[in-house]
Order: sequence, then structure tokens, then C-alpha cells
Amino acid sequence: MKYLIIMLLSFGILSAEISEAEIASTEYLIIDFYADWCGPCKQFGPVFDKVKTELSSKYRFEKMNIDKDGKELSKTYKVSSVPTILFFKKGAIVGREVGGMSESTFISKINKHFVSSS
Repeated sequence: MKYLIIMLLSFGILSAEISEAEIASTEYLIIDFYADWCGPCKQFGPVFDKVKTELSSKYRFEKMNIDKDGKELSKTYKVSSVPTILFFKKGAIVGREVGGMSESTFISKINKHFVSSS
């Protein structure tokens, strides 16, 4: 069972709560705060997953369900609407986007928050 959970986590099927220490030590981190009941989240989910697959060598991507594993983080970062995407650079929030978006818009936002701010 332990190995199954590790595999599910590594493939993004399950998401564990990410710690503040991990956020602070990660060069580039993108967290998608979502909820299972949220229509726009369901539409944006596949976009997030596709971009994650394309750009995972440059950026770390995490998904946090605000009703489950992301409860505490959503409170910490004052997430009041979903989907909310937070962009972190070495632990500091460098961007916040609320609402779903297309793949091209999401990539543009990543470039805006990470490439432009470098």
C-alpha cells in the first residue's frame, strides 16, 4: 500500500499537503487551489495537467483541494475563490490568478510571473 501511495503522489493522482519549508525551498512553484464541486476547476484541471507535463522540468506544479489536503494552505494564503493559482519564487508569492484559463493564457501567466520577474 505504501508504494501505491508513493506512486499515486508522484503521478499527481493524489496530492499531499505541501509544507511551508518545501514552498520556501522550491525555486519555482505553481499551486492550483481547486474544489471537486467547482465547474471552472473541472475545466481548468486538464489545462493545468497538460502544462505541468510540458513544463515540469522547469517548474514544480502542485494541486491542492481546498476541501481536503489544501485546507490549511488555502487559509494561509487567503484563497477565497477557486480555481486560484499561486506562483511562488523561492517561497515568495510573485503572482495570483483567479479563475480558469486556456493553455496559452496559463503559459503566458507563467512567463509573466517567472520569466519577467527574473
